[in-house]
Amino acid sequence: MTPTATFVLVTLGVMAMRFAIAGGLRRRARARDKRPLTERLSGRLTIPIGIGYLRLRLVKEYPCFVCRREGDETRVLHLNVGGSTRAELRTKLGSHGVLLNAYADMLLDHTVFDPRAQEEIKIIERNVGELGLRTGATLLEVFAVARERGFALCPPDTGPYLRLAMASQANAPDSVLSAGRSPVGALKVASAPFSDDVAYPKGFYLRVVDGQQWLRGFRCDHEYLFSPEDRFAFQPL
Repeated sequence: MTPTATFVLVTLGVMAMRFAIAGGLRRRARARDKRPLTERLSGRLTIPIGIGYLRLRLVKEYPCFVCRREGDETRVLHLNVGGSTRAELRTKLGSHGVLLNAYADMLLDHTVFDPRAQEEIKIIERNVGELGLRTGATLLEVFAVARERGFALCPPDTGPYLRLAMASQANAPDSVLSAGRSPVGALKVASAPFSDDVAYPKGFYLRVVDGQQWLRGFRCDHEYLFSPEDRFAFQPL
């Protein structure tokens, strides 16, 4: 046998051994991992090609493919909305030590808080950058792109119920309550604006400042740009 033929046979043998070992490891890993296939593939998809592997990062390029587990920072929260009167909501917020700013107080007087039947919704958080808006966007642009990505607006009366359900919201990194901009560490409730009047609050946001829970209303005009770090609560479609 010529040296060239010997080299080819040895190379093929090494390749076969590599594939056999890799296949065995993958089969054992799949046997141990009982999660759904889409969840197991959420980190990366490995495809054999030639004598190596091509790894595709699905989390970055195809975010809609990812199935997220409970306990993830973007977990789905099941929330009951409606079923309480204004007076009952104010009492519950007060008993939980939640403070309101003047805009939140105005919104609670809106007709959307007239008595209605309770419904269960799902809440999922996304920031503006995660929606693909890397340079920021106006409120209406955020909502439009969110819908394209599979997220819907929350009912307009969601804010107080979400505040009561999120007792463990993280403390904001600063203590500034109002600075003419979207505050750091706030979770804004994505809902249809309460009014087109720029002087009237558009909606609610949740924030914890120095350990104190707040339910606050915010105002903005049609040109205000929310930053990629601004976080919203949506409903998954």
